[in-house]
Amino acid sequence: MSPIASNWLTVLAAYLIGSIPFAYVIVRLVKGIDIRTVGSGNVGATNAGRVLGKKGFLVVFGLDLLKGWLPTIGFPALLRAAGSEVMANLSILIAVAAIVGHNFPISLKFRGGKGVSTSLGAAIGLDWASALCAAGVFLVSISTNRYMSVSSVLGATAFVAVHFFQVVGLEKASPWDREHLPFSVLILGLYLMLIIRHRNNWRRILEGTEPKIGRRKAPPSGKVGIVVLGVLALAGFIAYAIVFATQARSLDLGSHRVVQLQRLKTGHQRAISPTFADRGKALAVLCPRYNRLMIYDVTPERTLKVAHDVEVEGQPLDVESTGDQLVVLQRPTGDACHVREGSVQAYDFRGARIGAPVVVGFYPSDLAILSDTLAVALCLNRVEGSADLPAPCLVVVDLKAGKVLSRLAFDGRDEAPTRVSVSSTGRNVAVTLAGTNQVAAINLENPAMPCLLGRSVLPPRGLPYPSVSGDEWILMPVASEKQVAVYRPRGEAPDRPLSDWLLSVDPEESSLDFQKMGSTTTLGQFPLRGSANLGAIRPTGLACSSERSLAAVTSRSGAVYLLGIDPMPRASAASAASVAIREQAAPR
Repeated sequence: MSPIASNWLTVLAAYLIGSIPFAYVIVRLVKGIDIRTVGSGNVGATNAGRVLGKKGFLVVFGLDLLKGWLPTIGFPALLRAAGSEVMANLSILIAVAAIVGHNFPISLKFRGGKGVSTSLGAAIGLDWASALCAAGVFLVSISTNRYMSVSSVLGATAFVAVHFFQVVGLEKASPWDREHLPFSVLILGLYLMLIIRHRNNWRRILEGTEPKIGRRKAPPSGKVGIVVLGVLALAGFIAYAIVFATQARSLDLGSHRVVQLQRLKTGHQRAISPTFADRGKALAVLCPRYNRLMIYDVTPERTLKVAHDVEVEGQPLDVESTGDQLVVLQRPTGDACHVREGSVQAYDFRGARIGAPVVVGFYPSDLAILSDTLAVALCLNRVEGSADLPAPCLVVVDLKAGKVLSRLAFDGRDEAPTRVSVSSTGRNVAVTLAGTNQVAAINLENPAMPCLLGRSVLPPRGLPYPSVSGDEWILMPVASEKQVAVYRPRGEAPDRPLSDWLLSVDPEESSLDFQKMGSTTTLGQFPLRGSANLGAIRPTGLACSSERSLAAVTSRSGAVYLLGIDPMPRASAASAASVAIREQAAPR
């Protein structure tokens, strides 16, 4: 089954799950009556409670809530576990399908409930912090006025308000940009639908005939204290969450301190391949979903400011910087990548193209810079195409002349060159051959005639390691999905690579790891969190600037994290008994 078909199948399954009328089924089984003929006639938890009592209400409410929550969080996770691609905003589509299924179930001729509990379950799956605040407002309201309709709408109002506060007040983003638009439209649409579907309740409230929850006009005195304590606890949690969400986090490494300076949304969903340029004065980021090259100015205060948002000709795969330009590796979009070759395109720091694209081959996979005028690209070629395509190869590109200088073909259809690591002098490179689990060592002293020195088994170690030979060193690749960057602490000599730090991010781990080059001892882990310091992220790229003492991490959700790495005062460093982390974020 294609990824698109499997994604839409989960949306259909969410609708069918949402269509299960638990109120109708349970009342029919317990009382033998049709819930649509009693009370308000609504197929929901409130009307079920009028027939079955408090326990019946809780059971139906819980089951209806699960109809919204489980598909929203579970179906995307199942697709990822099965190795299928998850399309953008799938969770939102699933949530909508489950709610529509509850409101318009096919099993009851499209006459269902009002969607309060199922909407709450879906909201918890999409934005649990806003949902928790909404639940608190709902409980306070229902305990005072005892109108389910009024309390539901007040809770929904709180959800909308808190969500927009997070986006505008905390993320400093627009709820109508590409990233937030689908969810903003969803919650406003559900909010409007909730108000409309309660129109009969508003009429009965005005007439004084709307039934209240429970028979007592006031709760017994023994329960008043419980309600008050619950409200105070909720208010305390909300106050703590607001403070917690606005505080920066830091990591003490003994001699240095890492601080999150900024979290910025690209507005183009997925972000990859961050690269510092112009000695740390600029940061380039790729957004492959919309074929964008984002160029940020790094201000003197070390914050990011969008300078240029550039549309590239193909789908960008990697970007690297030289002294005065950015070099982008790209491939044709869609099915065109199977019949047209990928290319390398140079840009200046304002996003203007420099020359024409240099065609390198089919299915390009990685890019690296040898010098200000030379780059190398890897191409899979016939690995994913027909047998008559060229062999997988390494391509040397003359950036100044705008042409391919030389090619080195690899043997065999299954070599699959995927990553390239360049030595400190640019004279040698190491290429990961994922298909055969090998590393190829290539000499480029004469770029016009690359020379294959030999092959070795790809080490299974967790992180790349330095290999030093005379005046040159290279970071040898290993069999790992982690992305790494070398950071030179301020004051260290450039010819002492073992004094450098190796920073790494794992696509499956929401943290930035620090360790000494060539050491297996971790200096510390900086947790990376999502909006309002809540939730985990999936890192997609990493870059460092030793000149500006900065690191940048991109995420699958399209965020860019800017971190400062600053020396601590001598007294503070000497008194640090151990590496300690101050994390005001959700537990991992």
